[in-house]
Amino acid sequence: MRLLRISICFMILGVLAAGTFGQVPLDPKVIVNLNDPVCSGSPTLICYTGSSGDPLVESYTNPLPFVYQDPTHTTPLTELFIDLINVPADTAFQCQTNIWTDCTITPDKYGVATVGFDLFGAGPNDFGGGTCNPCVGQLTDGQGGTFDIMPLVNETPEPASMVLFGTGLCSILFAAKRRLTAPTST
Repeated sequence: MRLLRISICFMILGVLAAGTFGQVPLDPKVIVNLNDPVCSGSPTLICYTGSSGDPLVESYTNPLPFVYQDPTHTTPLTELFIDLINVPADTAFQCQTNIWTDCTITPDKYGVATVGFDLFGAGPNDFGGGTCNPCVGQLTDGQGGTFDIMPLVNETPEPASMVLFGTGLCSILFAAKRRLTAPTST
């Protein structure tokens, strides 16, 4: 009898866990959008010159907005390379931008913990991850952008979660029925 009660408690916990873990995270989405911050040496802003094709280095745990500062004040930034560091192993990404039309993602660029992004192109949106049509495809001196990592969560439970939930529910109902129909001793 005591074992049955403990089993029922574990079944209830299992059903609750199925609902919790049924919300499977999908690939996080990297979002680069146009913004107009002012680069004034703020610790919450990256001043990026884009010189010599050096990538913009962002941290997975603490991404910051950035401002493009062209040393000549005449050359627009038409291609942005971003290196995202401290990325957990086996993390895949999606990409979204309202500046460029194309985004190439290079997992494990310099090792397991770095993912590279290459944003480029102007005109009609090609890759479906942009929010502009047509896209300007460049940043000029003093323009900036936000860099966000948005975790995506599947709002519909996976089929395996539904089977697990159903199995747990059937087990609970079966145990309750046995308990109610069991002969009582007096």
